[in-house]
Amino acid sequence: MKISHIICTRNRAEQLRTTFRTFNIPQMKSHQIELVLVDSDSTDDTVKVMEEFAYAYPKTRIVKAGKGLGRARNAGINAAKGDLIAFTDDDCYLDDNYHQALRLQFSEPQQFQYGMGQILLFDQEDDSRIANARIDRMAIIKPGTALPTGTFQGANIFFLREVFEKAGLFRDDLGSGTPFPCEDIEFATRCSLAGFTGVFTPLVKVYHHHGRKAGSKEAEDTVIGYVIGRGAYYGSMIIDGRTEAWKLWLATTYTQGKPPSRTVLQRIEREFRGAADYIRFRLEQGDTPGVEPPAENAIQDSAEIRSPKPAQAAKG
Repeated sequence: MKISHIICTRNRAEQLRTTFRTFNIPQMKSHQIELVLVDSDSTDDTVKVMEEFAYAYPKTRIVKAGKGLGRARNAGINAAKGDLIAFTDDDCYLDDNYHQALRLQFSEPQQFQYGMGQILLFDQEDDSRIANARIDRMAIIKPGTALPTGTFQGANIFFLREVFEKAGLFRDDLGSGTPFPCEDIEFATRCSLAGFTGVFTPLVKVYHHHGRKAGSKEAEDTVIGYVIGRGAYYGSMIIDGRTEAWKLWLATTYTQGKPPSRTVLQRIEREFRGAADYIRFRLEQGDTPGVEPPAENAIQDSAEIRSPKPAQAAKG
């Protein structure tokens, strides 16, 4: 199975250079990994850093894309030649055996066709609420599952090519660089509703060095963006005619039958804003609300999916 590994980035030249230094190039050569680097309209030295790495690792493609992570991911998919396509962020350092573990995990592709691996904090001072997930044991995402928010995080995800051929691509109007950072969970749910089986695997690991310190304004702004993105995810389901959105939303609002707290109400207000803004955006683009029926057993299956545990710093 040929593997394409995609990294999308924008104006992160020095961080990207640091990430490249952590790559296990001998293993990449051994597994004949195709690296696809997507520049999302950078204005710094990002492309120069990519070209430097491509000189050291010739099995590298450099692709240009506009702003927005969903759009950038799609540009990478269209350029990639692999049967298995992996995505990690530009500030994620790969485990030494990342590509070997990825190949092993998908040695029997009939078991599952997409998934997410562990995202472990590199620096213990970084905010643990940001793209951080420990997976203690393998868990299956059943087909027809509408995934709860927080369960599928795009810093370490992978898909067989057949998934894109049936489920389509990421939405260009979602993801970091847009007002709606939820392209990962939206696409994962679309994969599941298209009949594919997913996996949460502890074998495929990255160490996330996002640099947003606990208590900082940057970290708080990122978390607020996540909340708005969750609302946009629900909004995308609503406009597509997926009634599961309302049940998923209620499940995060009422815990053990108790009314929501003031903090939860503040979160819900932001989520509603994200949902309303995204629905309005789609309507302005000429989209028509869908009338598709909910996936069979979607909510029952979703109840079995739990958000991965925040991971403690693993290195650094």
